[in-house]
Amino acid sequence: MTYPMWSYFPRNGRPPAWASSFVEVVKSAEGKISTIEHKTGLVSDAVLSPLSPGLVPLSYAVESGKTKQAKIHRPVLFGENGTPSVNYEIDAFHDELGIAVEVEAGRGAAGNADYRDIVRTSLILDARYGRLQTHDQPPPQPCADSHLPMAIIPGPSCHICLMRSRK
Repeated sequence: MTYPMWSYFPRNGRPPAWASSFVEVVKSAEGKISTIEHKTGLVSDAVLSPLSPGLVPLSYAVESGKTKQAKIHRPVLFGENGTPSVNYEIDAFHDELGIAVEVEAGRGAAGNADYRDIVRTSLILDARYGRLQTHDQPPPQPCADSHLPMAIIPGPSCHICLMRSRK
């Protein structure tokens, strides 16, 4: 079986070139993040960690820890004098392509955090695409009237949702 299996939505759009690069990063980390053979109990940080060495050379800024400085902050709303008043913390961001990445595993995946992440990703300034990767749960389904059309890359234990903004 190919890992991860994937499809791009909307079906009338050609997958962007960066989609295959991201899938290759996930594929290269399969041995560390796959739950096909064993339930790993991985949390989001433990899934993001093996992906980071592949994402950084592709020009992604990747969360490197739990301190404020190690997190990736992206503005959503601005207040007085153009100062960001609302920021979201995400797992990785590609500035040039506008790709926001969220990884959910363990309790986050089980608690439907993926749906919250889809909404939040659609609000992030300069996010033209979003990637949501979940483990041990079925992927969210595309919604016809959603702000973000989605691409879903389902795999036996890894689901990657690619979203293209209509902005």
